[in-house]
Amino acid sequence: MSKWARLSKGQAVILGALVVAAVLVAVLLFAGIPGVSLNASSSGATNYAVTFEETGLPSGTLWQVNLNGSIQSSTSTEIVFSEPNGGYPFTATAQGYLGPSPGFVIVDRGNQLVRLTFSSSKPLGEDLSWGVPYNITGTSPSGCGAPASSYCYAIGIAGVNEGVSTANIDLSLRNSEGATVPWSTGDTISLLTPTNASVVATYDPATSAWHLMPPFTGLLSSGDSIIIGTPATSAGLYGDQLVAIGVNGFSGTVPSDTFP
Repeated sequence: MSKWARLSKGQAVILGALVVAAVLVAVLLFAGIPGVSLNASSSGATNYAVTFEETGLPSGTLWQVNLNGSIQSSTSTEIVFSEPNGGYPFTATAQGYLGPSPGFVIVDRGNQLVRLTFSSSKPLGEDLSWGVPYNITGTSPSGCGAPASSYCYAIGIAGVNEGVSTANIDLSLRNSEGATVPWSTGDTISLLTPTNASVVATYDPATSAWHLMPPFTGLLSSGDSIIIGTPATSAGLYGDQLVAIGVNGFSGTVPSDTFP
């Protein structure tokens, strides 16, 4: 008779219970059940990259993503998390800007890319206002740089809050019907400050780019003037409005009165 056959009834019951317990432990470790949390080394779980990519923020702006309670911040255009399979709610914020609505990303055996768009929450109209536009043809002020046969116009900045610069506005024209009017070939747009009779910046309507003349840094002040010269071959700006368009941290438009 083997030694197993010599076990008493009580010993057999104990041995059987131990075997059942060992089986349950094996099931928990290798099969997994809801409510049981195992680390990656024991479960073999794989993490995948969840990349959030933003557009709409000026370069270097701080923004953050809250992914299911885990928060990361960045001044670059990407934030990357590492997560296993599952579903995760997220929010994205940047101080001073409107962010996307809260969302949900599902990780299913692969990397995920979430594109986010921010927009300015600061209307340009709260920080900039125009003065009265003038037709100054024939006076040849600094900035027109055009022959007497061409047209010349001036419009001042009546009010501007601290921190607004040429980098925050593009310029366009609008007619009395509200339609955008293209700039004419040969139009010149210059910025003069009240303390400087010479041009401190020019604007290229073809590329929507400002060109600064050092030491001018681009910061706008009340009393600055925009001088616009148009060639004699154009119809001039009669009846048109100069429109400031908010960019790089500002939104909306600020139209002037019409040019006489």
